[in-house]
Amino acid sequence: NLGVPTPYTISEGANLRVLILGAISQAKGGDLLEAVSIAAATAQAPIEFHLVGYPHKQLKTQPESSLTVHGAYKDRNLIQLIHRLKPNLVWFPAQIPETYSYTLSACLVAGVPVAAPDLGAFPERLSHRPWTWVRPWQTSADQWLAFFMEVRERHFITGDAPPVAPGAVVSDMPVDAA
Repeated sequence: NLGVPTPYTISEGANLRVLILGAISQAKGGDLLEAVSIAAATAQAPIEFHLVGYPHKQLKTQPESSLTVHGAYKDRNLIQLIHRLKPNLVWFPAQIPETYSYTLSACLVAGVPVAAPDLGAFPERLSHRPWTWVRPWQTSADQWLAFFMEVRERHFITGDAPPVAPGAVVSDMPVDAA
């Protein structure tokens, strides 16, 4: 049974803890993750990224970026690991559609807030879920950083729930960025 997400709220001065799960390839958003974490460090933004898994290449980490790489994990330990790390949000920076996403299943069971792209299985599996954001897959690094700053201020510091995720609307073709 999948529980309603129970977010960890934070104090005004605390960092937003964003968790990324699994083997992160370029297609799964590795370059985007690196770009957002470098932008966060450059801006001295109160956001920290934690990759539980491993990247497709050597990514810049603390202090050049706001990223910590925790390395590989055993599938059977993933939900326990999510609870131990107490993320405010789990982010899927995928740039290609996925048909299912095992790591998303773990997040749903763990009851953590999720931000994901409007690709593949994400919109359908996250449809109408509280504390969930489905965003355009082509969102830029700067736009993601602004998003994380906004949800930190408006929801994770205040504890005010965001609107429930919309019904499934899947983006299936690139659209020129506005």
